[in-house]
Amino acid sequence: MMNQSLWKPARWAAATMVVSAMIAAVPARAAWPPSGLPLATGPTNQSQPVGLTGPLGELHAFWVDLGPASFVLRSQHVTLAGAPAPGWPAEGRGIVTPPAAIAAPILTADVSGGAIVAWYDYRSSGGPRGIYAIRVDAEAAVLPGWNSSGTRVCTSTNAQGLGPLNDLVAACSDGAGGAFVAWTDARNTPPASTLIYDVFAQHVLSDGSLDPAWPAAGLGLTTGSGYKYPHGLIDDDAGGFWLVTEQSGATSRIAATHHDSDGTELGRWTSPSFASRATAISDGAGGIFMAWRDCRDCFGGSDAIYALRLGGNAVPGFGWPSDGLAIGNSPGGDDLPVIVATGDGAAMIAWLVPGSPLDAYVARRVEADGSFAASWQPGGQTFAISTDILSGWPLITPDGDSGAMFALRRNMPNLFGSRVTAAAEVPAAFPDTGLSLCTLSGGQFPEALVSDGRGGAFLMWDDRRDFGTSLSDVYLTRFTRDGEVGPTTGVEPPPPPTRGLAMSAPRPNPASSATTFTLTLPAASRARVEVIDLTGRRVAVLHDGDLEAGGHELHWDGRDRGRHRVPPGVYLLRASAGGASVVRRLVRMP
Repeated sequence: MMNQSLWKPARWAAATMVVSAMIAAVPARAAWPPSGLPLATGPTNQSQPVGLTGPLGELHAFWVDLGPASFVLRSQHVTLAGAPAPGWPAEGRGIVTPPAAIAAPILTADVSGGAIVAWYDYRSSGGPRGIYAIRVDAEAAVLPGWNSSGTRVCTSTNAQGLGPLNDLVAACSDGAGGAFVAWTDARNTPPASTLIYDVFAQHVLSDGSLDPAWPAAGLGLTTGSGYKYPHGLIDDDAGGFWLVTEQSGATSRIAATHHDSDGTELGRWTSPSFASRATAISDGAGGIFMAWRDCRDCFGGSDAIYALRLGGNAVPGFGWPSDGLAIGNSPGGDDLPVIVATGDGAAMIAWLVPGSPLDAYVARRVEADGSFAASWQPGGQTFAISTDILSGWPLITPDGDSGAMFALRRNMPNLFGSRVTAAAEVPAAFPDTGLSLCTLSGGQFPEALVSDGRGGAFLMWDDRRDFGTSLSDVYLTRFTRDGEVGPTTGVEPPPPPTRGLAMSAPRPNPASSATTFTLTLPAASRARVEVIDLTGRRVAVLHDGDLEAGGHELHWDGRDRGRHRVPPGVYLLRASAGGASVVRRLVRMP
């Protein structure tokens, strides 16, 4: 197996101090410099950028600032042409204030164009250390109910002072403006004993309060000895979530568990022994795709990459082997898998193949049913090779055309991009060593690759080109699936999106009593809202008449048209208005 001391994005690492400085104002831009565009610079540390795709293709960027006394988390919106979005100041906007001290920020979108950021907080005053979060709107303003220095998610410890750790934090949307947050926690360690790391989670509601149905100190989702880490937390589009954990014990295993909105486990899948480095994403249908490094054959072979698709209650998808599907199995071993949904029901998986003399990054697309298209060879498609040590996890994002785009780090120079199409082709614009994304060499560490939704991607990185005077800065660039770096010609934002009919996730879900959801209409219209079962039979009609534009709160008490309680099972809430329709899944419990 490979040495695990490999570079990985700094969101996995903890910051250790806070100092005071001034941010250098970033001038208005009209082009993308070949050495990268400065997003946040100054005499001290700006680092750990994360981002989301905006509705006009712009980048919604967030980063940790260890300099100014006024804010420790900042945000900026950057257009496709490399300029601050209209109305945004050159230095961005401050979000989180001291005494917060942020390590490893994790970002998830909310349901209204804003974002929720969760992190481990190592503050030295103003409250205990632990897990904190904040929610902002589309203009980076902190929403009512959320503390500007971070809302406490969990700061509980045991008698030994052991509790949340900064090893790994994960978060996903709850579909209703809040989030599920998971973290590594040592509170289950017995006195004077070997450390035990478990995964705990909490549900933070849209107003910043903690879900009263959850334990105030968080819910433990793993048990037993060893070290467990939350490698994936994924919204199931029905008010619940998926958790993917690694148990680094004597026979390392991966577990994927499906949970409802109150954390109850609905199903569990466990890997064979000697599995690690798990990664997972939504399959777009309420389940997940996952990939991992697998050493089940290491005594007679080498590390391989396996994948699996799981449906509701953690049942392997039709066509998938129950113990996982072999994706890559190179003679020298495979490592560091990443995965992305391609937008058409399939997934793209990429990984590192260490070799002598050439290291390589390889990708392979797998269909929804676990099959491979004829154009894909068993070994996958190599998209980058090098003699100067390809190292670390590649970054991956969809290319908008059923394939994927990548960013990777080499030694000299060190930032490169590539692409693999759905037909297993690397376009000619991408050299086999990768497309150069920054003309500088050394001190650039890729952190986040964010699709622009228009066939391109933004790459953000921690940059130490001026380390002697300014420590770490944040830079970025943009490249397209056609192999253009920082294009500015012909880049016009798309028209503003038309907001259509929308339905929030029902809460609670699963439900044994009444459930509530919000139906939002873009314009006044006649609307029909009904409950149907999985056979298509109409169970109940919740509304049939005119509604004004805007949001309308609706309820279902679990009774049919005859006012009888419906049997437990899966039901669909279906709303139709103005020629559009929307459907949400609801589980009824006894």
